[in-house]
Amino acid sequence: MLGFGRIFSWGVLGLSFLPAAFLIAAPDPPDPSARLERSVQIVLDMLYPEPANQTELSTIELEKAILTELSADYNLDIIIRRSLGRNWNKTNPEHRLRIFELIKQLVVRAYVDGMRGQSRPSVQFETTVFLSDKRSEVATQVDFDEFQVSLNYRFGLIEGKWEIFDLVIEGISIVLNYRNQFDAFFNNNDSLALIQKLESLLTDENLGKALHF
Repeated sequence: MLGFGRIFSWGVLGLSFLPAAFLIAAPDPPDPSARLERSVQIVLDMLYPEPANQTELSTIELEKAILTELSADYNLDIIIRRSLGRNWNKTNPEHRLRIFELIKQLVVRAYVDGMRGQSRPSVQFETTVFLSDKRSEVATQVDFDEFQVSLNYRFGLIEGKWEIFDLVIEGISIVLNYRNQFDAFFNNNDSLALIQKLESLLTDENLGKALHF
């Protein structure tokens, strides 16, 4: 069964080999937490604008603004492709761009929908843990009024930039969870069927219930 949860975040590709001279001269990549914290705060500011400072955006405008911001900071295709896993090779090359576009729209819409009715959460960022020279993890705690959510961001270094490879929500890997569901989906369906399903989810008025099928 393929499903799409309310609170988003999806991670990718191999790392390129550079000539030795470039490897020696290249500076150490910056801590990924600074860019992550900036991106999170900007998105929260969009979701919870100060009435005195900003006119509230329509839902469509808000979704586009959030997607633009996230895409400027991170290559979202990476976490989507990692979630597809081996199923990437089963997709028609002519369908791939559309699949990327639809999944991005869907997860942003699910995220916005899931945050409606909630007061602005506070987010605590822990010190970055560098697992290797190409892998790191930033643990966060998202505090709402009545509950807390543990959300860890896993990063991979690609061409000198930290990209989001996975998100772990309350111990559950988003990439592995959706990869398993994509595996089941592609047992009996193709990439055109995936496009049709994603399009139907984006037109469903009750998004929360439509996320699981």
